[in-house]
Amino acid sequence: MFHVNDRTLLVAVSELRAKVPEIFGRLKKETVIVTRNNRPVGVIIDHHQYREMEEAFELLEDLVLGTIARKREKEAKGRNLIPHDKMPW
Repeated sequence: MFHVNDRTLLVAVSELRAKVPEIFGRLKKETVIVTRNNRPVGVIIDHHQYREMEEAFELLEDLVLGTIARKREKEAKGRNLIPHDKMPW
């Protein structure tokens, strides 16, 4: 195991297998980067941290899609477009 910084731990796959309980016990305080042949192959994070990241990505996605929708709405003004409720599907 090697600390990249105060919140990130680098662990080889072979070491992970041998020390699963110890490494999982550290997830509240540290992110674990798993390596194979000295190359990163995965990341293990605390479930709470994962949920926070997932929520942040959803908010970011909403922001981006809203920006795209407003831009398209401005571009469409004055054009002869079919409203969504009048589409033939």
